[in-house]
This record gives sequence, C-alpha cells and structure tokens, in this order.
Amino acid sequence: MTQEEFNEMLAIAIAQNLGGGYYTSQYSGEEIDTLLGLTSYAAGSTVIADLTTDVNAAKNAAVGAANMAAQAAQSANRKATEAANSATAAAASASSIENMTATVTALPFGDDPTVTKTVSQGVVNLNFGLPTGEVYSYVDDGNGNITIEEG
Repeated sequence: MTQEEFNEMLAIAIAQNLGGGYYTSQYSGEEIDTLLGLTSYAAGSTVIADLTTDVNAAKNAAVGAANMAAQAAQSANRKATEAANSATAAAASASSIENMTATVTALPFGDDPTVTKTVSQGVVNLNFGLPTGEVYSYVDDGNGNITIEEG
C-alpha cells in the first residue's frame, strides 16, 4: 500500500466517523499485503477451519450465556416484585390485627350465638352476640365442697 492509498483510506475512515484511530506496524504495507495473500492461500487449510469452528462455538456459547443471564435477571425482577407485594400485604394484615377491636352484645336467652366481622378504614371489628343464660351461683361451704345453685 502506498502512502497515497493509506491517506485516502484514512480520510474515508475519518469522514465515516470510524473510531479507534489508526494502526502502526513494524511491517510495511507491501509486507502486510504479502502476508494477507499467504493467509488467503491458507484459508482452505484445516487450521483455519478449526479456528473458525472454535470461534463460532465460543460465539454461540456467549450468546447462550447472555440469554440465560437476561432470563435470570427477568426472573429476579419478577421475584423482587412478588416479595415487595407480599411484604405490603403482610404489613396490612399485621396492622388490621394490631388495631382490631371486639364488642359483645347480649342476646335473648335461647338465641344462637353470632359473630359479625366488619372492616372500617383498615380496622377489623368483631362483634360477638352471646345469648344470656340462666343465673347460677357457686357456693363453697368452706370444707372444700362446692355446690351450684340456680338463681
């Protein structure tokens, strides 16, 4: 390659905004051309074919690894979102239990007991309806004998 040919190629590279600068070598342009010719001559050899196969295998392995990494990243993002949602739900559940209220209402004798759950502004209230029962009294005679008497 002559200096003029080099200058022309350099001007084209600069005009096309090809980065990387330029390359200097211990070999002259003519020597490089000769070596490229020899390389072209050897292109049919098994050494070049083996190198091409190795390069393609490495490229395919790298692409496969990149795809697996992308899938792992997507899975990690999905799991992080699920964990954040679970934490939010757990905090809301804990808050509703910590702020829980309970009330008791007397029901007429013989009615079935009831429980009603309401939620207002995130606070759970349990209202128990308990039927009144017959009145009994416990009598201790002082000797360890306890009797139950109606009334």
